[in-house]
Amino acid sequence: MTKHHSKNKQLIIIGGGASGLAASCIAAKYNIDTLLIEKNAKLARKLLASGNGRCNLLNAGEPIYFGDEEFAESVLNNCSFDKLVDFFSSLGLVLKQEEGGRIYPATGRADTVLDCLMRPLKNSSVNININERAVSIEPLNEGFKLIAEKAEYTCDNLILAGGSIASPKLGGTEDMYNMLMPLGFNLIPPRPALCGIDCDMKPYISLDGTRLMAICTLVCNDKPIAASIGEVLFSKRGLSGVCIMQLARFLPKNTENCHIYLDFSPTLGIDYCLEYMYANEIDYINEKHSALIKSNETAINMPCDMGLVKPSDIYRNTDKALEFLKERLAILNKDDILLGALPSKLLRICTKNSLKETAKSITALKFSSLSPRGFEHAQVAAGGISTENIDPSTMQTFYSKLYIAGETLNVDGDCGGYNLMFAFASGILAAEHVAGKY
Repeated sequence: MTKHHSKNKQLIIIGGGASGLAASCIAAKYNIDTLLIEKNAKLARKLLASGNGRCNLLNAGEPIYFGDEEFAESVLNNCSFDKLVDFFSSLGLVLKQEEGGRIYPATGRADTVLDCLMRPLKNSSVNININERAVSIEPLNEGFKLIAEKAEYTCDNLILAGGSIASPKLGGTEDMYNMLMPLGFNLIPPRPALCGIDCDMKPYISLDGTRLMAICTLVCNDKPIAASIGEVLFSKRGLSGVCIMQLARFLPKNTENCHIYLDFSPTLGIDYCLEYMYANEIDYINEKHSALIKSNETAINMPCDMGLVKPSDIYRNTDKALEFLKERLAILNKDDILLGALPSKLLRICTKNSLKETAKSITALKFSSLSPRGFEHAQVAAGGISTENIDPSTMQTFYSKLYIAGETLNVDGDCGGYNLMFAFASGILAAEHVAGKY
């Protein structure tokens, strides 16, 4: 196909996802001559799929980010939660808050969010090309040349908001990395995040289809790395559920000495609490506040609803479970000690020859041979373009007319709306800075 040159644009935005559409809304507001290029046939495919189609687009709680987390927090300081709420209100979107500070459209539908993002773009200064894939970018004396599959373009300013390698079925590619690395940007090797974890399920194949609340602890080389609390979903290939997905980004490249331990204290109603004696070596995701707790202290006491308890070691509640089992002996015989407390499939696995062994099983059921489920199942990627030499107040890079926003960067957030929130915020900041030039 013969390529043609398009007239110069004040701004080109690559990527029609959350960050690209937010930037486009700002460009339309300030009447900036803009071209939005999207490689897919539809805009915002990942946004439409987020939150099972409900679109958890913000979170009112403390920011929970990984990778270049200080950069992410600076971005959210410059484009605050309140500013994002005002942005969506200006589009006409009605929001509602649910448990854990999660913010959804009041309709409970992701397509409502897209409709509101598209409204300012109608009959505006923003033109949209879909089904057009960007291939490379070239710095010019004034601005950039963009080479796409169908045409070549020039622009005064360029915002790259094309996402990451995660979720290829929804359009995830390495395109942004491949365009930026030749220009001198550093890539932190991406790995799957927010995805299920495959493991050896042969000892637990009967649990396929079971759902159960548990404390999930990732341990590598006998050291706890991360923990989360929530509903675990068991399948023939491994473990999933939000609490497991939160652990996936912490898996090292070599998982040979890594295991996940499941503690069913929450399901059993056991008065549980965790005290991490090596808190500087672990990231702990708190159940009630969905807040990442970090400390350089020698210990962290995590208060529980029913008081403070110290487990027998740094990640197990075995002593409390043993007390729980001994109390049940007053009404049940030993063979039925877990009857009515755990699903029958699980109690057959956990019941051992002694009460102590049973207590250990229900507080530290071990899963081995771990591997993340892969980019095709990952909501986001951990890793990406390093944010060094990028201004978190403007998203401007060391090329003064080049901006990077959204998931392309080495920033990934916890479940609960954090990733979309960063994408929207970074897109807004980039476009606002471009608007300030005119």
